[in-house]
Formats: sequence, C-alpha cells, structure tokens
Amino acid sequence: MKKILFLFALIACVCNVQAQSKTIKGKVTQMDAPLANVQISIIDSDISTTTDANGLYQISAEPRDVVKYTYPGLSDVQIMVEDVTRILNIEMTQKIEQLDEVTVRNSNRKSQSE
Repeated sequence: MKKILFLFALIACVCNVQAQSKTIKGKVTQMDAPLANVQISIIDSDISTTTDANGLYQISAEPRDVVKYTYPGLSDVQIMVEDVTRILNIEMTQKIEQLDEVTVRNSNRKSQSE
C-alpha cells in the first residue's frame, strides 16, 4: 500500500513539473521593423530557436528561465520568465561601443599648393 501511495505521489510531482513548462510567443523588432533570424535561447539549456521573416517566434520555457535574444550589431537582451509570462515582444537597440582612446600614427596632410 505504501508503494502504491509513493508511486501516485511521484506521478503527481512529475505531472506538476511538466505543467510548469509553457510556450512563450512574441515578436522581435528594431525601430518598429521586424527582425528575421534573431537567435533566441534559454540560458543554461540546449533549447533555442530563431525568428521568422516577420520577426515572430515561439519557444518553450519554464518560470525562472532566462531567455536571451542575440543579433549581430545589436545589444543582447535577457529576460527572466515569470509564472504569468506568455508573450514577450522585444525591441532591440544598436550596440554602441565606446573607444577609450585613438592613436594617429601618420598623417597625409598636403599643403595648399599640392
């Protein structure tokens, strides 16, 4: 009898864990234009996908997972999935890198007569 109760408790736990996984949908844009081929992945997981030509995607995630959006030339975006998360529409921005210093080695200055 104890084994049967333990088996039912184990099945209930497994069903509860599987029920927490949900599909996250959304659209990825930059300046109101859809972005195709944005790499979307769950950090510390093998789950990943890309956006279609209209910037739309869907990915399976669990609460507390971190979804990472990556596109060349744009800043990465990371968002933590919560219990109520169903739709994540993402606006990506340009990656701006600031230089600490610039060194000029040679100058091709010419005089007015040249």
